[in-house]
Amino acid sequence: MEPDPVNPNLALCVDVLAPEGYGEIIGGSQRVSSYELLSSRIDQHSYPGKPSSGISTCALRQRPALGFRHGH
Repeated sequence: MEPDPVNPNLALCVDVLAPEGYGEIIGGSQRVSSYELLSSRIDQHSYPGKPSSGISTCALRQRPALGFRHGH
């Protein structure tokens, strides 16, 4: 999720909740627009390393930052 430019502890997202504790109806968020930010977040959460070659659809699904860099 894209961080809020005013308060980076928040994200640019929304959840629509049903009344009386029935839960979330729908949710959405703005995607991160910076490859560098996305890559650093993946590294912060100990996600496996990003390959430098051999790009495949499977690799793009398993490594979101790689797909983000190549426009998928």
